[in-house]
Amino acid sequence: MKESGPRQDREEVWKEILKYKKDYIDFVGERNEWDATPRYTVKELAKLIEISEHTVRYYDKEHIFPFVSRDANNIRHFSMADAFFGRAVKCLRSVGLPIEECREFVLLTLMGDITVSQRAKLMREQEEKLIHQIEELKKELRDIQYKKMFFDSVEVPIMEEIEAGTFREKGRTTLKESRIFIQKKMYEDGLIPEIKIDIV
Repeated sequence: MKESGPRQDREEVWKEILKYKKDYIDFVGERNEWDATPRYTVKELAKLIEISEHTVRYYDKEHIFPFVSRDANNIRHFSMADAFFGRAVKCLRSVGLPIEECREFVLLTLMGDITVSQRAKLMREQEEKLIHQIEELKKELRDIQYKKMFFDSVEVPIMEEIEAGTFREKGRTTLKESRIFIQKKMYEDGLIPEIKIDIV
């Protein structure tokens, strides 16, 4: 396999997947891990790996399921091995891996131990992406928490001032005090360099 990156030709990769899938299932079958016996409908597979039925059909169209078959009524049936690939691709897609590279991952897996370095490299790259995403989400969560803290601090007094008809006289002071409080908290947490007392 070339090292230049995943191929974009879906049908080209699918031909290779079909080439390797029998040897793969014979190998894993020896370890009793799973088999290619048709057992799940689209609905059942979607429930099993916790994705939508639409996503199952999309994955099938993109040749993610090597062992999918159809019965006399043209109904899709998926195997335990397909469920394994579905879960793996679901995970890879969640960190932004393009479907073309997911399909290549399926092929690499079917090819067996000779591709272990390539798959290990892929997993390391996805781990780094996921760690970065988690850190970004932590920052966003922290921002939301400070905003929530602000609104929690002003909601009751502002509503009381509105009901009492004193918001025009006291409202801006209440908002300013709350903003200063939040700024002090952010300053203590090292998120801002200074407290701007004049913020209104």
